[in-house]
Amino acid sequence: MSFCVPAELPQQHVCKEEEERSSSVDQEEPEPPQIKEEQEELCSSQEGEQLHKRKHHTDDVHNSTMLKPHCNADTGKTSFKCDTCGTDFRLKSKFQTHLRTHTGEKPYICKTCGKAFSHRSNLSEHVSVHTGDKPYACTTCGKAFRHRKNLSDHKKIHTGEKPHVCTTCGKAFRHSRTLSDHKKIHTGEKSHVCTTCGKAFRHSRTLTDHKKIHTGEKPYVCTTCGKAFRQHHAWSEHIKIHTGEKPYACTTCGKAFIKSSNLHSRTLSNHMKIHTGEKPYPCTTCGKHFRARQQLSGHMRVHTKACLPCLCQLFFY
Repeated sequence: MSFCVPAELPQQHVCKEEEERSSSVDQEEPEPPQIKEEQEELCSSQEGEQLHKRKHHTDDVHNSTMLKPHCNADTGKTSFKCDTCGTDFRLKSKFQTHLRTHTGEKPYICKTCGKAFSHRSNLSEHVSVHTGDKPYACTTCGKAFRHRKNLSDHKKIHTGEKPHVCTTCGKAFRHSRTLSDHKKIHTGEKSHVCTTCGKAFRHSRTLTDHKKIHTGEKPYVCTTCGKAFRQHHAWSEHIKIHTGEKPYACTTCGKAFIKSSNLHSRTLSNHMKIHTGEKPYPCTTCGKHFRARQQLSGHMRVHTKACLPCLCQLFFY
């Protein structure tokens, strides 16, 4: 990569800032020590050979003209430009970190499990998985999290913030990923198919949970009562029954709930419909409306005469 220097100015005067900045930014994020030794301890000889080849490739990138700054002809400021995607960086350390997205380099390795990361901050947060450390606590309810982002997402429960809005139906969500999942309802996209029964799902995680129906797997077990669950979130919600935790409070009347939302009637989202008067689930037979889908399902038995079994082996209509 060549320097961009205005024709009318001598090069030694234009890029003085470049020399000063390069010398200072090189000190910002030193490379992790003994990375090669740690990799050799964790990997087989074949994997070590692959890492050795990748290290040579990374060294070639780091030692190439790609890492040399260039001068902006208009502003006179120096920056580092990625030859792969064209992104500009003012700091060399940020630029070097960015290059790992293209090279696949992951120099920060967990000494406990061997998992590798491209950023030191990601490794630091990962280590808490093994230590059980949860340094990020909610100042409102005290709930603690391993990652700062999880705490940031959690806080929206208390503030009611839902900045991500569906342009099709106007429904709002706290998280962008939830909005992305929701949009598939409108597009009808179900690209994840079960190879056992052929049932299709919008989300890969839903397919993963579904497969456990065929395998009978229930890996999440309550240590208090022994009840097992296929899904982690179902287990997590169940635990609150024993702890008495009800983190979701109604801002209108103050009533608290274990769950924020799902098809169950005893959740905050369904409770809020008491105040708004919303009843979005209509009976197609008699036209009666209900706040929760579960309430509608129970009502439909009036028309279908479906019987409900009891533990005493009697049936009720």
